[in-house]
Amino acid sequence: MSEVFFAHRRSIGLKGRYRAERRFRTYGLSAIFISLFFW
Repeated sequence: MSEVFFAHRRSIGLKGRYRAERRFRTYGLSAIFISLFFW
């Protein structure tokens, strides 16, 4: 699933890829913690 996200972000561009990757990493971690909390 993460490979699909990285492939999609790679197609956007190298300049915004770093910011998007950092932002998506924080969003992913928060989503994982929320899902674990609600399970």
